[in-house]
Amino acid sequence: MTNETLNIMLLCGGLLFAFGLLSFLTRRSMILMFLSLELMLAGVSVNLIAFSRLHGNYQGQIFSIMILAVAACEAALA
Repeated sequence: MTNETLNIMLLCGGLLFAFGLLSFLTRRSMILMFLSLELMLAGVSVNLIAFSRLHGNYQGQIFSIMILAVAACEAALA
């Protein structure tokens, strides 16, 4: 994985997290806050996948799958 690809993936993950945080802080509806939190979790998952590919291990990818499963359960509850 090149540094350019890593930078793009980290930028995408950071933007997802920032949009989710901004939306979480400005919304009043609980359902929209849950969706914003799910967007933040997706941003963290992208960053975990980027770093796990950089280091050549699969621990970050497995952890991101677990995070996405928690986010899906959260969306089902909302």
